[in-house]
Amino acid sequence: MDTNLLRREVEAFAKINPEVNANMILAFLFIAQRGVCVQKDLEVNLGLTNASASRLVSWWTDVKRFGIDGVGFVERTEDPRDRRYKLLRLTPAGKKFYDKLRAMA
Repeated sequence: MDTNLLRREVEAFAKINPEVNANMILAFLFIAQRGVCVQKDLEVNLGLTNASASRLVSWWTDVKRFGIDGVGFVERTEDPRDRRYKLLRLTPAGKKFYDKLRAMA
């Protein structure tokens, strides 16, 4: 593992918000690597509760919580086949950031 690469990637996330934590980073990377996924997959694969996954996803979307704008890197929409599920995908800004991370490697 290249610790310098990991440090640069974590610093890139910290530039978005210095309070970013490991679960926030993992959630973003999980969504980015899959292209499109359902929020339930995030819960199962990262061991999160529904509430925790929802908060993490909201942080990456453009949703305003506690007076703070979301990052706008993830889009959450209803699954047209089953409205109980939420589809997650990167926005163009999220894709640009993810491409920047991949270029560091």
